[in-house]
Amino acid sequence: MHDKRHACYYCDMLVTNIGRHYQEIHSAEAEVKQLCQTGNKKEKQFQLSKLRLLGDYHHNLKVIQTQKGLMILVRRPSHGHTPDVGDYLPCTLCLGFLHRKDLWRHIKHCPCRMEPLEAHSFRRYQMESRLLLAPILNDCSSASQALQNVLSVMKKDTIGLVARNDPLILSYGSICADKMARHETTYVSQKMRQLARLLMKLRELKGCADAHLSDFLSPDSFDDVVSAVKLECQFVPSDEQHLARLSTPSLAMKLGHALQKCASMLRNTALKARDSDLASSAANYLLVHASEWPQRVSTFALRTIQLDRQNKPEVLPLTGDIIKLSKYLDVELKEKTASYEQECTAVHYEELVQVTLAKLITFNKRRSGETERIELHQYAHLPHVIGLANAEFSATLKPSERKLCERLHVLSITGKRGRTVPLLLTSDLKKAMDLIANTEMRTAVGVSPSNVYVFARACISSPHPFRGSDCVKKCVTAAECEQPETVTSKYMRKYISTVSQVMALTPNELEWLTGHLGHNTDVHKLFYRMHISTIELAKVSKLLIAVDEGKAHEFAGKSMEEIAVDAFDVNDLKTADGSNPESEKDVEPSDDSSSDQTNITCKKTKRVARVRRQTTRKRMLSVENDSDESSGVPYRKSRKTVTKVAWSTDEKEAVLKSLGMYLKKGTVPGKKDCEKAKADSGNVLANRSWFQIKYYVKNTITASKRLTKQCRLTGH
Repeated sequence: MHDKRHACYYCDMLVTNIGRHYQEIHSAEAEVKQLCQTGNKKEKQFQLSKLRLLGDYHHNLKVIQTQKGLMILVRRPSHGHTPDVGDYLPCTLCLGFLHRKDLWRHIKHCPCRMEPLEAHSFRRYQMESRLLLAPILNDCSSASQALQNVLSVMKKDTIGLVARNDPLILSYGSICADKMARHETTYVSQKMRQLARLLMKLRELKGCADAHLSDFLSPDSFDDVVSAVKLECQFVPSDEQHLARLSTPSLAMKLGHALQKCASMLRNTALKARDSDLASSAANYLLVHASEWPQRVSTFALRTIQLDRQNKPEVLPLTGDIIKLSKYLDVELKEKTASYEQECTAVHYEELVQVTLAKLITFNKRRSGETERIELHQYAHLPHVIGLANAEFSATLKPSERKLCERLHVLSITGKRGRTVPLLLTSDLKKAMDLIANTEMRTAVGVSPSNVYVFARACISSPHPFRGSDCVKKCVTAAECEQPETVTSKYMRKYISTVSQVMALTPNELEWLTGHLGHNTDVHKLFYRMHISTIELAKVSKLLIAVDEGKAHEFAGKSMEEIAVDAFDVNDLKTADGSNPESEKDVEPSDDSSSDQTNITCKKTKRVARVRRQTTRKRMLSVENDSDESSGVPYRKSRKTVTKVAWSTDEKEAVLKSLGMYLKKGTVPGKKDCEKAKADSGNVLANRSWFQIKYYVKNTITASKRLTKQCRLTGH
């Protein structure tokens, strides 16, 4: 059906033939004159399409704002289907409205695209399209309630005054406030104040006391913006010894993203006001920003962050401190619960809340912020039936695991980025939280009825909960931990992630752990799981020594765990001061407790290594050399060469008869199997030890695999 009508950009009239309408009615307009003077038919059709879509864009903005009329879409829906206004977004290039699910397909072949599109743009097309509607959906002529909450907590100083009086900063703050939670008003205020500080620096550089941020978002002022950002982030140029760096690199990254969003909003506001010059200037700024900002600012910021992360010491809490804190919280939780039951006062309520919140955080290794914001309606949906409902699942668990499932409650709360994360409650925690969430007892101690949090403050005018980090810090101090600064929710999460390296966790078990902590396996490995120097010393050093001594070929097909330390001459390794660790039998005692612990650990390590070397050497010696022990010569100096004896045909047949199934499976038999094979053979294997029989089978399996691989490669 050819009844589609388009909106005129100049008079807002809806006509079916928009090209004829422009030529007959608006021939005096500059865009229409340029359109009529174009001789190339293809170029003329392209300019007419841009002008037509621009008129449709402004018409659609009015429809969205007034909630009246019909939207003009690039592709109309099928007959009988009523479109939902929220499902259609404008293309950031041609301004045509399409279904949000079809934008990725359209943006690849949009006729207004002049240069290749980067890969990340396909992931951000919907977000950029929604910014085009920001002037309509976030009009700051009258500040929204979310923005008013942000402005109410903003500090009333010079920076706050600049942020309140700049229209673009207010629009940016309104968009951020609408998508943030109510407890993140301070975070939005900080983002607005960062732009305000940058604006003050730009005013100082240009000498314009009354300039707005929109005045500097043009290609001509991009160099001034870069200079102001570097001054604000304290840029340190390179010299002969150090590379160029930024003192506050994170601020530079945040300002880069904020300026990009502000320029997009300025372009969209100009399109709404039909200010083509301002829209073109803002669009050109975005092009310059995308081209030059990474090289002039982001490079230094990312390099500084990387170097600082490399030199940052690895801090983990002591195991003794975690045990001490856990025992302290268990005792305190029972005492505070009993005190609050006997006497319902505000003091007892606050003590119980602080201990309960600290125990929840430390036991579950949860982020303190997401734990403290548990709401009453979330706790009300806690399942009262505990245990496993499915008998099949219960049969797969061990008895101890079944008892845990029967005794623990699981509460689902909101974690980072909106994830649903579990919170495990013991019977003591469940009892304490039942008392804290009791409505009558909350009213008696003075908790505000409008406070929706479980761990609410005992103040009738406070809508906020207790801070989890403060509760943990207070309990750590009371427990008298040795290193209280390391016992925080952040470092305890890193601690459990690091300790999990010692365990042989399967991929599924690792996913369970990361799911409980509230992140994925990639974040777990890159940021949470800190590298242990002891593991590097014990595991990686074996490989390095093997390569250094030219023995790497001897461990082909083996993992690091299978490489024996006794294969190297450890006695030749020197310590950092040039001494031999094996020769130091006695260590002088020290008054420092840490030195004593180090010395004890070193002695134990030497003793274990010495026992392992002796055991391995005894195994490798043949039975014929057992008589040398009575010669009086020390064991370490009387090692003799073992003479190899070829296997006869009868011996091979005896092994094949008794241990043939191991050869077929490709597995190596154990000691009992080898001794049984020796006994079953009569006197055929009398001269062979079980150790020699075992390695004959192993070598036969290895040779068979090698031959099979060669045949596969050669095609025979």
